[in-house]
Amino acid sequence: MRNVNFENAILTNARFGKDAEGTWANLEGANFEGALLSSSDAQRVCENPTVDDYGRAILGCRGGKK
Repeated sequence: MRNVNFENAILTNARFGKDAEGTWANLEGANFEGALLSSSDAQRVCENPTVDDYGRAILGCRGGKK
């Protein structure tokens, strides 16, 4: 999912966590600008270490990368 464009997308209940083998969904370079996520969904996306600093800022992630 690298460089995917989620601009203005509705991402309610979307999951961007780990697969069955424990590998994170690769969200490097993903554009979340204007995307609609609940605060709990955004918090789960923020747990993904592949989200870059710009994506983390758009999502309102707190703290540094995990």
